[in-house]
Amino acid sequence: MTVREIWIDGTKINVTGEGYIPEGEFKVNGQKISLLDDELLNLLIKGGTLCNDSTLKLDKKGNYFTSGAPTEIALTVLSSKAGFDIEHLIKNFSRIDEIPFDSVRKMMTTINQSDNKFFAFSKGAPERVLSVCKKFYKKSGIDDRL
Repeated sequence: MTVREIWIDGTKINVTGEGYIPEGEFKVNGQKISLLDDELLNLLIKGGTLCNDSTLKLDKKGNYFTSGAPTEIALTVLSSKAGFDIEHLIKNFSRIDEIPFDSVRKMMTTINQSDNKFFAFSKGAPERVLSVCKKFYKKSGIDDRL
């Protein structure tokens, strides 16, 4: 399983690369984009990494090894493609609580803390995640027209 597209704030971002090898590019309309300038995309990718229990490790021979659910591994690989140091990210956004995924709720939520800020990240069935949202974050700020 591989993340191939991200839809964010009305923009489709294509992600290149195959399998669990964390190499690829992020493109809009065929043009490579810089993730450094996109706070919203960075937050989305961080959330997918932090609301996640998978691992991606590189051995001494240059082979990648994974553990976890395929969907979560795909999100971890996406984070690596984006250039995030996953161990550093997990250390700086400590998980202080979690509501695990279950078949009734159909989503997972983690509460993470970085400095004095708290973040709630959720992933799961779109209809379930959207049903608990009252506002959404977009490039121009927070919007309550969901």
